Amino acid sequence: MSAGRSRGEHPTGDRLAVVLRLRRLDEDRARLALAAALAAETAIRDRLDGIRAEHAAACRTLATLLGGPVGAASVAELTAAVEVLEARRRRLAVELETAAGAVGEARTRLALATRRREAVERLRTRRLAERRREVERRLERELTEIALVRHARALAAELG
Repeated sequence: MSAGRSRGEHPTGDRLAVVLRLRRLDEDRARLALAAALAAETAIRDRLDGIRAEHAAACRTLATLLGGPVGAASVAELTAAVEVLEARRRRLAVELETAAGAVGEARTRLALATRRREAVERLRTRRLAERRREVERRLERELTEIALVRHARALAAELG
């Protein structure tokens, strides 16, 4: 191991690169979770729309049957079917609320992951700028030292 590197430090010396990579992975996972939650919500909405259409058709059929000569068994069966559809619609409405809550939570997690990644990116940018300034200062000191040595030699040669 080199003298300036501690165990576990990134080979380039930029531990923030590792943290940034982890933050990006977290953000990607949060983005995938949001996509899954949105897909689940959409599937429930589609099922709910289907149930609503079935319910409306059954209600129309029941209304038609009630208006004409029909056996009591047909009306009772259709009424039971309408009630079953209504119960399914209510269950799906509850599922939809739950799915909407999951979407909200997933959006919140994604926003948090994005903020955390951006914070590391800002810190990394600041650190890189600090390193650049330090290199520039060191280079300036070295150039100043070289100029002083040359000046001292030139002065010594004039005097000597």
